[in-house]
Amino acid sequence: MKCKFEIFPTIGINPIKLGESRALISDLMNATPYSFMKTPMSKHPTDAFFDSGFQIFYAGDNPIVDSIELSRGCGFSDIIRSFCFGSSCRRGSD
Repeated sequence: MKCKFEIFPTIGINPIKLGESRALISDLMNATPYSFMKTPMSKHPTDAFFDSGFQIFYAGDNPIVDSIELSRGCGFSDIIRSFCFGSSCRRGSD
């Protein structure tokens, strides 16, 4: 069975929320990440899960989640729960 992640634009991807402390990520993901410096100028390591298909990027002096990147074909599925265009919002489908 594939893991399923729910995407909430501007909020995060369950169980990770934007602004979450890096110290909590391993517990929230229930796994140890593969951590690496994405670029030579990176201030913090990127944490990768699911064969690097779920990557978490950090910002700040005390690293917090700045962005999350997903890639296809890495053993999980995703669902977009809501999306907005201008002032109209719609609920995504499962």
